[in-house]
Amino acid sequence: MSESDELISDVLAAKTHYEVLGVSETVTYAEIRSAYRRRVLKCHPDKCPTNKRASEAFAKIHKAFGVLGNAPRRAKYDAQTTHDDYNTAIRNEEDRKAHV
Repeated sequence: MSESDELISDVLAAKTHYEVLGVSETVTYAEIRSAYRRRVLKCHPDKCPTNKRASEAFAKIHKAFGVLGNAPRRAKYDAQTTHDDYNTAIRNEEDRKAHV
């Protein structure tokens, strides 16, 4: 299994946006952006054409950065999310987008 394949598997198994980006909950915006860039390049579907799940991992990484890379959205996510409540947080985020 290649490094990219392992990363894709890890991303898809992640339960929080922080796990998706491979960072702790205390990171700065610069660290979030750096982690996002590293991961999105390694999981880009054009770089992993043989891995059918690369596009799914790519989308999940992008979504995590969309939340954690935006201070107000990150604060709201942190306030309403626990590690066991990831799916609820995702649904809340999608509902919020649908009503905006």
